[in-house]
Amino acid sequence: TRGSATVNGVHGYVFLPDVWTTPEGLNFTPSPNNWNINVYSATEWTAMEDAGAVFLPATGSRDGKDVQELAEQGEYWSSTPSYAEHAFRMVFGEGTVNTGAYARNIGRSVRLVKKYNAPQAH
Repeated sequence: TRGSATVNGVHGYVFLPDVWTTPEGLNFTPSPNNWNINVYSATEWTAMEDAGAVFLPATGSRDGKDVQELAEQGEYWSSTPSYAEHAFRMVFGEGTVNTGAYARNIGRSVRLVKKYNAPQAH
């Protein structure tokens, strides 16, 4: 499950684990069309993150010295090259997500994400 969100005033995109329990008192609406549906304070986000949620901020991209789409669009590289000078990437904006291969000469963010293992019931 995934969708746009604003965390502590920063626009971005949230990914939830396959096994997800929303923290008490909070909500999450998948795939909204704007940044204002899922809005969390820093404290609320800590609870979401503790439950396994991942937030990718809208970082924009860099082409040479030119920074583009900062706070409007998130652009992230995967660790998987598609062929010689290209790699897979994800680009998101308010209500949109695109993936595919692109030339690696554009500066995009990289976010390390640890696999979340849900607590086992006893």
